[in-house]
Amino acid sequence: MDFNIDPRIFISKPYIKCPKCEENNTYGVLSIHGHSYTRRCNMCWHTESYALPKLSKKIIYLDQFMISNMMKNVTPNNTNSDPNGEFYKTAFDKLSYLTKLQVIICPDSYMHYQESVVSSNYEYLKNMYKTLSNGIRFEHMDTIARFHLVSGFKKWLNMEDVIILSRDNVCNGYNDWQDRLRIDINMNMEIRDREYLAKSKNSLDSVLTGLFKYWQSINLFNFDEIYKKEMFSLSDLYINKYLDFFNKSLRMMAGDNNINIDEIIGNEQITIVTEMMDAINEDELDVVKKLMKIKEYLLCKDIAAIPHHRIACLMWAGIARKAAAGQKKMQNVSIVNDIKVISTYLPYCDSMFIDNECAKLLSDEPVNSRIGFDTKVFSLSSKNNFLSYLDDIKEEVTQEHLDLVVELYGDTWLKGEYYIPEEITTKANQ
Repeated sequence: MDFNIDPRIFISKPYIKCPKCEENNTYGVLSIHGHSYTRRCNMCWHTESYALPKLSKKIIYLDQFMISNMMKNVTPNNTNSDPNGEFYKTAFDKLSYLTKLQVIICPDSYMHYQESVVSSNYEYLKNMYKTLSNGIRFEHMDTIARFHLVSGFKKWLNMEDVIILSRDNVCNGYNDWQDRLRIDINMNMEIRDREYLAKSKNSLDSVLTGLFKYWQSINLFNFDEIYKKEMFSLSDLYINKYLDFFNKSLRMMAGDNNINIDEIIGNEQITIVTEMMDAINEDELDVVKKLMKIKEYLLCKDIAAIPHHRIACLMWAGIARKAAAGQKKMQNVSIVNDIKVISTYLPYCDSMFIDNECAKLLSDEPVNSRIGFDTKVFSLSSKNNFLSYLDDIKEEVTQEHLDLVVELYGDTWLKGEYYIPEEITTKANQ
């Protein structure tokens, strides 16, 4: 079977007069790149590229709670009766508009996938966060955390290094002009991941229950004591994990076939300690002495300079205070994911929309004054402030920028409605 594809289908509106053949309404947009775009004439095929001005997009992180509720309330034929339904619809309209205007980006993350894939509405949820991220994704949280810790260790060793990554490293392409086309690749890993995540959640639930009961038993609660305990908890965790790995490696080399290789390969704590050991230039030190040096760092006050670790420990201490004050139980095991996301991505965001519980943890003292970043935090409790914040961003857009967006994408670009790809609708109706 032969397929004939007319290359003109790749040339899109808006059309203008071709500078070469001078035909009217033939010179369309072929592609939009990070910092340039290309036009092509569909008559004489004249092709030329043009530079685009640099952007300064605001990064807005939307947690799964926000993604899920926007999806429910903007999906056609939705029968969901939500008292905040109009807010979610309005928020989506504003976020979508500003994203298409190229002044904000709402990156998705592995956590969006992880919390969506277990839902029966997975395809809808994915379409929602991909619509607002346009394929721009944060680096995995573990990758960022590893960089923070290893860089902090190098700095402690008096080596030249920085602890905070640039936004471009954490969120590659976030400041690019986005093309109109988005290509998503389905790796068909959903079933495997659902099973793994279900097991992980059950295991985590029992650990958190025990920890919460311990916090409830504290009679004289001291925030700083709990905070420091959490802060220095990495030492035993990382060192013991590496020693276990080291012993298993020796046994494997000695011919022991009963070692589970999956426990060794890809473990994040082992990788971090290994990279720290590689950073120690004193070759004469044996493994034990190098581990002692790493332990010294993990137990020193400089560990508080690690942004994701400091923020996470502050939030956990805030939860411990609630438990000691009489809270009956931890609200939801998903708090673990929430804290991991917030602590890792907050340093790189202009704003975040998160749930009320986490927003309250961040606003309480002494947490708020110790975070160390100016990221704006919104939740349902401040939903009107969030809409005003989005309006303020829109007000800052110049007429010159607006005209350029229309020139690139067409005058209907900013008026588009929420689009559900046909394959999603088909799957939902099966």
